Amino acid sequence: MGFDTTKWFKQQYLNESLAQDLLNMDDASLLSTYENKLKAHDWYYYMSDDSRRYNSGEMSIKTLNDIKAELGKRGLADEAKELFSKYEKTR
Repeated sequence: MGFDTTKWFKQQYLNESLAQDLLNMDDASLLSTYENKLKAHDWYYYMSDDSRRYNSGEMSIKTLNDIKAELGKRGLADEAKELFSKYEKTR
């Protein structure tokens, strides 16, 4: 399986688009978005035999990490950690 440039460019575009959206959100909206994405995340994606589901889970984790990083920059790291722990326990 070779390097998929189309997939790479798509991920880069989505990440840049997401970054722009994150910068435009206020703190409450960003926390709400983070919580909604945590609720929707497939915590068992890594066990899937379906590569689409696995790749979707990987992209979801990347998005969650990007949001968590932005929350940390805004001094909301503790709130982000608390939310993550709340939903991560459902594994």
